[in-house]
Amino acid sequence: MFAGLFKPAGVKRQQQELAAYADSLKGLTPKEVALTLLLATQIRWQLNEVGVDVMRPAAALQADRALVKKSEAEVRRFQKDKKMHDAAGMAVWMHTLRAAQHPALRDDARRMWAELARGMPKVSDWAQELFLETGEALEWRGHDMFPQGMAPDHPHHNINTGAMVSAHDTDVTID
Repeated sequence: MFAGLFKPAGVKRQQQELAAYADSLKGLTPKEVALTLLLATQIRWQLNEVGVDVMRPAAALQADRALVKKSEAEVRRFQKDKKMHDAAGMAVWMHTLRAAQHPALRDDARRMWAELARGMPKVSDWAQELFLETGEALEWRGHDMFPQGMAPDHPHHNINTGAMVSAHDTDVTID
């Protein structure tokens, strides 16, 4: 009768962290958000290379139940190494995976992705700028896609299937 009314303490903490993260994104300019999104996209492709498809977070969690803990450890490692931009990019996936694991987090995760979408038009600018500064080409292909089930309210998103959609479409190593 009362199932789902009470959240375990860990989920409450995760929800507070996710809400604070989404709020912090809201305070950034679209260009600042774009840097976080660019780095999250780069991390996504690095994870993909080792067989972790964070664009399908529920399936990724089925394949590796420890994925949330591993992503949390990566965020802490980046923070310890003073790589705050990388920590922010990895935090996108940590929160996405947590939301796939706990339905109570999904509204805030969609809010986070809505904030990230504000930076989508500026990602290519950052990719070019960083390439000119560092000579390193970052992978930004698919930066305008939402992970399955995480798209914010979007006229082209089928909420029932959780299909991945592009915001512009009209039709890290974890071991």
